[in-house]
Amino acid sequence: MDRHSTVPIPRQILTPPQLLSYLKHINYPSSHSPRFALSSLPPPSYELLCQLMWLHLGAVPWENLTMHYGDGEVDLGVGKMWGKVVGRGREVGVGGYKGKDGEGEGDGDGGEEDVLVRRARERGGWGGYCMQTNGLFMAALRAVGFTDVWGTGARISKTTVTSGADRSGTFDGWSHMCLLVPIDGQTYFCDVGFGANNPVVPLPLIPDIVTPGLAPHSYRLLHKPIRECRNQNLKYWVLQIQNTFGGEKEDGEGVDGEWLDAYMFSPETEFLEDDYNVLSWTVSHRDGSLFTDVVLCVKATLETELVDGEEVVKGVNGRLIMIGNSVKQRVNGKVKLLERFETEEDRVRALEKYFGIVLREEERRGIFGRKTEIVGVEKE
Repeated sequence: MDRHSTVPIPRQILTPPQLLSYLKHINYPSSHSPRFALSSLPPPSYELLCQLMWLHLGAVPWENLTMHYGDGEVDLGVGKMWGKVVGRGREVGVGGYKGKDGEGEGDGDGGEEDVLVRRARERGGWGGYCMQTNGLFMAALRAVGFTDVWGTGARISKTTVTSGADRSGTFDGWSHMCLLVPIDGQTYFCDVGFGANNPVVPLPLIPDIVTPGLAPHSYRLLHKPIRECRNQNLKYWVLQIQNTFGGEKEDGEGVDGEWLDAYMFSPETEFLEDDYNVLSWTVSHRDGSLFTDVVLCVKATLETELVDGEEVVKGVNGRLIMIGNSVKQRVNGKVKLLERFETEEDRVRALEKYFGIVLREEERRGIFGRKTEIVGVEKE
């Protein structure tokens, strides 16, 4: 019996009403039309997977706000994830950012970056870290027709964990989720939950194929043993990232042309919801981790064009990246600092202004007294 051709027990999947709302949330073409029907969706294909991946990255941010503004408890149930991403987006009404004086803010100098920021805000709403956003995406893919998609766990490289300081070629414990999607006899690796280093297209599960990503990154998969393992006959898949396009280098990216391990995974091991609950609890409670020590929010900006009067997404062309007390934008390999925050009010406003995330009053107060609260940041 082929394990990937049967579904022995019910798995997490969006209901038809949830799927329709999700497609509207990510701005799937024609989904807002009263004549749109789920039956009009095309059959599963690589092109459809790419389109859904781009739209998801542009509408569902990778963020860890619950750990800083909420109670820190993360529920990976598909209904809860749908409610946080789609339900919260509908609840607050996105795209309505107002400046301090209550008037809508303009687009600055009207440049390309400002248009991208505005579009990212209009696609606003909450997201989550890898097990939330990948979990929601997996449930949506199954509902669309990619019924055999499955998730597995991953070990993040210590190079990534230490922002490039550790080049030992070793890996941390299981702490990440990625997806495998079979299409017409070929399995594709897919991830919508790796933050600022996220691939922008699904990669075929074939070793040594270099795939261009968002400048300055390229990606490839290797199939090789892991140094820490006693049995060197066992091979794992390793996602590597290369800085190749001459863009502005950031911490942990290495030198131009250098391939760095991002994480490793094993498609032969399907992780279940209870496995991800264990991983999620660890990353959300482990003191000293990136998730508990820094406020993070990352969202893709999308390249679009008008086709027959409708906006069609052609791919990912940039990212908005909030780390701690600043937010920056990366487009075509260039990095631009958009704001540096001096108070918590500044950061809360920036979450709405750039990401379309609106915090409730109790959530705004939730960070008070925590080590990640912005207190007394001096002007430069």
